[in-house]
Amino acid sequence: MEEVKRGEIWSVEGKNYTRDFLVIQQKNGYCIGIMLCDVIPKNADPDDVCEVMSRTLMYADAGKLTYVTDNTPKQYGDVCQHKTQ
Repeated sequence: MEEVKRGEIWSVEGKNYTRDFLVIQQKNGYCIGIMLCDVIPKNADPDDVCEVMSRTLMYADAGKLTYVTDNTPKQYGDVCQHKTQ
């Protein structure tokens, strides 16, 4: 598998799902990031909801960091680019 880097979006497979995952930090053996979804996450604090431009506009709950092992990301998707105005 290619090396996972900060700002990249990877597909992550779980037992019953495949989701896009925005990498915030890569550590030895695992990654820290947030899961992306097509709709605003249920039960998310409105202050924690963020929009991320991936293949399409996606949403994440920035208050729920996710940890995945290095062997979990399966397919490289995109690089998240932050634009300032």
